[in-house]
Amino acid sequence: MLIDFDSGRNWQQLASLGARAVIFIAEDQSPGRIFFSEKKELTPLQFPCFWLPRSQAEQIFGHLEIRESPQSAHVQLQARSVWQNQLAKNIYALIEGTGPQRGGKNLIIVEAFFDTEEFIVGNSPGADAAASIATLLEVAKTLAGHPRERSVLLVATSGQAQTLAGMRDFVWSIGARSKDLRDQKQHLQKELQAARTNLETLENIVFPLGGTTRDPDRDALIAKAIKQSLDHSVDEVSRQLVQLRLGTQTAETKRLIKQTANRRLIYRRLSWAEGFDRLSDEEDQLFRQLLPKAVARNNMLADDIRRQQQALQSAAGLRDMVRDYQIAAIISLHLSSHGNGIGGFHRGWLYNLKQTVNRTAIYSPLAEILEQAAGPPVGDAAYQDTLRPGHLRTWDSWLLDKPNLGGEVSALAGYLGLSLVTTGDSRAFWGTPGDTVEQVDFQYLDDQTKLAARLVAGITGAGNLSNGNLPRDGFVTVTARANLLLQGELFASYPAGGTTILAYQGTSMFYAMAGESGTFTIKGVADKKNVLDKL
Repeated sequence: MLIDFDSGRNWQQLASLGARAVIFIAEDQSPGRIFFSEKKELTPLQFPCFWLPRSQAEQIFGHLEIRESPQSAHVQLQARSVWQNQLAKNIYALIEGTGPQRGGKNLIIVEAFFDTEEFIVGNSPGADAAASIATLLEVAKTLAGHPRERSVLLVATSGQAQTLAGMRDFVWSIGARSKDLRDQKQHLQKELQAARTNLETLENIVFPLGGTTRDPDRDALIAKAIKQSLDHSVDEVSRQLVQLRLGTQTAETKRLIKQTANRRLIYRRLSWAEGFDRLSDEEDQLFRQLLPKAVARNNMLADDIRRQQQALQSAAGLRDMVRDYQIAAIISLHLSSHGNGIGGFHRGWLYNLKQTVNRTAIYSPLAEILEQAAGPPVGDAAYQDTLRPGHLRTWDSWLLDKPNLGGEVSALAGYLGLSLVTTGDSRAFWGTPGDTVEQVDFQYLDDQTKLAARLVAGITGAGNLSNGNLPRDGFVTVTARANLLLQGELFASYPAGGTTILAYQGTSMFYAMAGESGTFTIKGVADKKNVLDKL
């Protein structure tokens, strides 16, 4: 079905009427993000949606007009979109301070994201969304040439569109306890050694297995190495058997049912076997077919553990670097090239904080510092005193697009976290094909960058940034395991490796993917003392 892109949520009616897919036709080459975000679904839906500008659609289908007959008799659409578990990176650099004892043991962290949201895969230039990382690079150039008394850690984070995944991981890394990191390291080493033992056992199998005496130790190692693959094979055959029994019963079907049931019984006998040296011909045949699957699964498990070890080693390295410092403040940049200035915010729309969470007094000294450092406006870019909201204008009235902000994460973790955000801008093209260089106001961006540099310099050169009080630490990490309930089993014990996890806290969506062992971790969830919503 072809449908106008500015048709709101009318595509749902097409889906309910039996449409298999829809192609959105955009009249404009650069529609705003509101037309994309209004079509988001909170639950997964098997209904492919495609997007084409009208000019390209007319090249394919001809002149588009409302008619009673189909625009085209046959249309074939091909698309492939899958979730993959990838190891993303945060990039950081330390600029040593000029004060005594490595900058007086004080550290200022300045963060910006370097990627962008994609409503259409592979079609999000992200020009205006790059204002934050561009400003961070300019600030880095200034600080490198003229170091301040405090040391400064510059951080470029990834995963901005995945509920600030990079920032949440960074905050977890700098705040993680050394004991927790050591425990995780030891656990991963133990799991990797077990996978290596399984692989060594499988690769050293020499047929025939029979001999003059049984080898119970070898058989126990083999049983352990093939257990997961054997359980999966039993489940696979059981599902085939269920489908056959539910289908039309013919002579051929009955023959297949008998054959499949016998195959399942052989697999079960393999799982019950005390040894593998006296297998029947049928059992030996299935056992040999099972070995490559077991080797592949243990290789995937080992690769997944190595990826986790790499991430853990990186987190431990960052933790070791900042452990000697007292983190005075964490500044996150969320800037664009349109607006009326820069404001400071310690909250946003990632966490729906309780009304009882009042941080105004905590950030009052920092508000004074920012106001003094800002000075007069730079062109059209002026400092907005948003940290001290009044009765006439609340803090959330400055941000039209209701963004998730990095300062929320650092403040939730008990740091003096702050976001410097462009005010008066809805960031209407972020994440869309229309976020091109032509949309960037370079004059305003230059003025805003100078103002942002002033504010960062004011914070890094100021005395006390707080009155001694800090936000309540409510940063929570959730680790769980996803299991599958296999056919014929009483308990869900088979690890659901590769399962995509979508968790909600309020309206915030946290994504994770289960590893080959079935475990997954979500970092940066708010505790019950800060929010009412549960995960």
